[in-house]
Amino acid sequence: MSRSGGAQSGSGGVQARRVSIIIVNYGPGWDTLECLESVLRLRHRNRQVVVCDNGPDGGATALLCAWAAGGLNLRAPAEARLRRLVRPPVPKPVRYALYRDSEVEAGAVRPDPSLPLVLIASAANRGFAGGSNLALRYAALAGGADYFWLLNNDTVVEPEALCALLETAEADPAVGLCGSTLLDYRRPHRVQARGGGRYDRWLGRTSLAGRGEAADAAAPATGPALDFVHGASMLVRRAFLDAVGPLDERYFLYFEELDWAARAGGRFRLGYAPGSIVYHKEGGAAGSAARAPALRSRLADRHGIRSRILFTRRFHPWALPTVYLGLLGAMLNRARRRQWDRLPMILRLMIGAGR
Repeated sequence: MSRSGGAQSGSGGVQARRVSIIIVNYGPGWDTLECLESVLRLRHRNRQVVVCDNGPDGGATALLCAWAAGGLNLRAPAEARLRRLVRPPVPKPVRYALYRDSEVEAGAVRPDPSLPLVLIASAANRGFAGGSNLALRYAALAGGADYFWLLNNDTVVEPEALCALLETAEADPAVGLCGSTLLDYRRPHRVQARGGGRYDRWLGRTSLAGRGEAADAAAPATGPALDFVHGASMLVRRAFLDAVGPLDERYFLYFEELDWAARAGGRFRLGYAPGSIVYHKEGGAAGSAARAPALRSRLADRHGIRSRILFTRRFHPWALPTVYLGLLGAMLNRARRRQWDRLPMILRLMIGAGR
């Protein structure tokens, strides 16, 4: 598979587009540092990175500030084949601004478009949707962005990843959301998703396009049929955000991208940029452990089920009976794994209809 996908970083039209890169951190911050080391190597220069630290203890914020100042070194990536994307370290110091969430919410910020990095320290864990919305709020105050790239903190990107996304979006003004080729960080030869996936409304389950395929396999000529763009790498056109609004924070984790696509109601197309290569650790912060369901954290389990019910209740209420039957099967799976504490949790979510 071509690592550039034909994206021309020197293309005047693409380079003229201003992009706010939105990253939400949760946890110690080391994954985010590795992500930033790759993001700051992007060929596309007309950008600003906005990181929302959802860790309420402030430890990750201090780590990010120390890294930007040049006071610590990034740990060597576990996957040797990806070290070229983060080594040697980008020159330090990295100029940045630091704001509290209350300052952003009050509009008490002084945006500087020349800064490569903006850090926002949240006093509470707002979830993926809430953290992303806080960063998007700052980007709106700063103004000037044509696109917003929502990027998971547990990713590492190829230098042409953003250019490829922009070229796909610029080629079709109807594209509101555009996804990347997600490759497994630990097995870079395997595809996690080609842009996004499909949604089974009867069971409330998702399937990812191209999952498990060889990374060098040719992408479909017409692109996969998508019901949603994977939130690990999602380019958002400003017109989409203006028309559809921000992410729905009721989901906290999971299904936010499905809700966004569903709320668009066919006003925009979903795009896929094959040459936008993003390596994803998958579940690095929340412990989703998609490849090993038995290792899925209780947090990920709870919010995955809760969001499934919320989404079904909002968009496909007639499918609730079959979704609930599927959840009864999920309870049997948890019982086989001796995860006894999950059974009352799932039952409470079902009784409360995801509340």
